Amino acid sequence: MPKFLLVFLFTLFLVIPIPRAQSDDDLNRLDEKLRQHLADKMPGWVYKRIDPIQGSKGVLLQSWEIDNRGVSISIVQYKSTEAAKEAIQRLAHDPSTHAQPVSGTGEEAYAWGYQNRQIVSRKGRSLVYVEAGADVLRDPDALTMTPSQRREREESEVKRWRGEFLKHVLDALDQP
Repeated sequence: MPKFLLVFLFTLFLVIPIPRAQSDDDLNRLDEKLRQHLADKMPGWVYKRIDPIQGSKGVLLQSWEIDNRGVSISIVQYKSTEAAKEAIQRLAHDPSTHAQPVSGTGEEAYAWGYQNRQIVSRKGRSLVYVEAGADVLRDPDALTMTPSQRREREESEVKRWRGEFLKHVLDALDQP
């Protein structure tokens, strides 16, 4: 499992309390809806559903990979919009995250972590977490690049894929 995914899961389960339980059928329908939507919008990416930590309920985890890039998605649905607002505000005001507001993404969004790899966006009663990673050192031209160029590419790729996947997930949530 990619290192960024482990860090993402650790952060998710430390900062965010587990919401109401959702039935397995509800989670399976949501998983299939997202899988189909993202497969259409992001061809070539390989999908994998990840089981949440034993005992947790109501959390959908997906991993998407292509070449030397990876994106993890987690969706948590709360009982109400107000509960989701409270949860995202707890994360936003947690001094350990150093979360920064992000505009134009869902109803409310914050980025945090190394290179702001992690983002959470609220859409109604749902919180959508997306984290992206780019293993630029494994790119075919990595050895011809300076360390500064590799860092710039990594930051650019992280921002690109994090934003692209978040946009498509939020779009999928709007669909019936």
